[in-house]
Amino acid sequence: MLTLGFSKTITLLFAAILLSTITIIPTLSFADNPVMSPRKQMASGIAAEDVVCKSGFALMKRTLGSVACLKPVSAEKLANTGFGIIIKDATITETEQKDNRSNILVVVLDDTGFADYAFTGSEISTPNLDSLRNEGKLFTNFHTNPTCSPTRSVLMTGVDNHLNGFGSMLEFIADNQKGMPGYEGYLNDNVVTVPQLLKDNGYHTYMTGKWHLAYGISDPTNDWEKWTRYDPHAKGFEETFTVEIPGSHFTNLGEDPNHVPIATRNGEQVDYPQQYIDDVFTDNMIQFIDKNNDDGKPMFMYLSFWNNHWPIQAPQEYIKKYEGKYNVGWDKIREQRFDKQKELGLIPQDMQLSPRNNQVPAWDSLNATQQKQEAKKMEIFAAMLDSLDNNLGRVVNHLKEIGEYDNTMIVVFADNGAESSDPTKKVLHSSGDSGSYEKWLETTYDNSFENWGNGNTMIGIGLGWSQVGNTPLLREKGFETEGGTRVPMLVKLPNKNQETSSNAFSRVTDVAITILDYAQVQHPGTTYNGQQIAPVDGKSLRPILEEKAQRIYEDDEPVGAELFGNSALYKGDWKASKHVSPFGDGKWKLYNLANDVAEQNDLSEQYPELLDEMIKDYDEYAKRVGVIPPIGLDIPREADTG
Repeated sequence: MLTLGFSKTITLLFAAILLSTITIIPTLSFADNPVMSPRKQMASGIAAEDVVCKSGFALMKRTLGSVACLKPVSAEKLANTGFGIIIKDATITETEQKDNRSNILVVVLDDTGFADYAFTGSEISTPNLDSLRNEGKLFTNFHTNPTCSPTRSVLMTGVDNHLNGFGSMLEFIADNQKGMPGYEGYLNDNVVTVPQLLKDNGYHTYMTGKWHLAYGISDPTNDWEKWTRYDPHAKGFEETFTVEIPGSHFTNLGEDPNHVPIATRNGEQVDYPQQYIDDVFTDNMIQFIDKNNDDGKPMFMYLSFWNNHWPIQAPQEYIKKYEGKYNVGWDKIREQRFDKQKELGLIPQDMQLSPRNNQVPAWDSLNATQQKQEAKKMEIFAAMLDSLDNNLGRVVNHLKEIGEYDNTMIVVFADNGAESSDPTKKVLHSSGDSGSYEKWLETTYDNSFENWGNGNTMIGIGLGWSQVGNTPLLREKGFETEGGTRVPMLVKLPNKNQETSSNAFSRVTDVAITILDYAQVQHPGTTYNGQQIAPVDGKSLRPILEEKAQRIYEDDEPVGAELFGNSALYKGDWKASKHVSPFGDGKWKLYNLANDVAEQNDLSEQYPELLDEMIKDYDEYAKRVGVIPPIGLDIPREADTG
């Protein structure tokens, strides 16, 4: 009897366990010449040394005599354990058609302002985001929708939010919008999703994180069968671990008395994690990446973080990094970021910092206790972004470790600008009156100063720090201002590491079209599986990404947008916008963003004919997509907008 030493036995046992987690290639069809699995090839009389593997796979001969086709990285790991030897590197047959399409990783941050990143002027440590910026293109004139779910609906479909079900958010649909087409408040059946098309065309499709395209903050358990049809697993994602809308970042405490966050795995409800939720989303994404990595199919990965949405909470080790960092106050930090943006070439050298929002007090007017509290809020927010950056780095580093990074396109942006809401106040969609909300908050959360940042606190950064986050832009999330919709976007192309920038106008729907373009997948147009669907409404960014064009929209090409009755029309460097009460007066204003990105100088009286033309363009857009202005909808600024 052959006896192995204890260490050798353990090594081989470990290798066997490792191999059991690696998918052995089954029969793989390439054109009309299928490549059989190694076992079937040997069973047909082919010698071990003559077994043919799929392109990009090494042939390993196990110690016991059998063979396996493995990715080179996996084969090398097993070879180092003594489990076998690599007898052939990547083997290619003449009739084999290799799938060379790139992987695609889309990362969406929540409620993060234009100036919150180190590469746009911030003092927050984001080395992994910085690295991607150093290897890719930074888009500085990229626009989202003003709030979360409309942005995500467009990203997932390439279709205007008024056509895909998010003419308004489910939580804020006015009475006159209820039951109207395009105002379902969930991703409707008039669209086909990008992940569904990618899955149909040979991609693995994985999602982890916040979904917010189904039942919103409402309770889905009364009609769970209905809502599972709108779960990401039913919308084209092969593997999912998602939460519709999380609440606490550490537990399943909700944002509202009736809100109980629910976690789902492939459409089935699972136990809610009692740990930092973005860590869990990252863990699951890495597991999904590894699950089928050896089969040679490209991956579409959608990592949708909950950070930096309120309630602001972060692991204490991250918060400690920023102790005292913000004691100088929001006025000084805003000035520092503004100056840094000039140094980085993001804004003109002669640009003047716009006045502080008149609802924000001067920092020096606050007493010592107030300053201590406000500084602490920003310490926590910075810690959240720092933690997010670390999780992004975990995914990127894992792609490098398994040899997939170079062949991966990476897209990173936030769903809207920084958020000013005060979650200690009753939100519009909350049940009951303000008194009952405050009682719920008092009995559910511990908002004592000493507890801030932990999983049972409910606070936000407020208007003062959100204005800092959106420097140098006007206002914040929820508005059709640049501060609400203009966020930086990073795109790293596969097999290319070059730092470049673009100030060309672009928007979220363009990202959806660009994904399909690089995946070599054609959108079906107006029919999918025999059903009428809405056509896409964007353009591929490929010409800009590959330096073949400076822009994709012409100067005379209008682009409309609307949410909550606030409207905007972009046309070249010009922007016309109208905001309803309480922020606006309902009148159209005109700005030239080329020299007034902060929207401080209304030119409507100087160029009345241009404004009239743009209003006409907007009316045509609104008619085409079915905009229904809300009646009686007054969203207070202390209320969350998703």
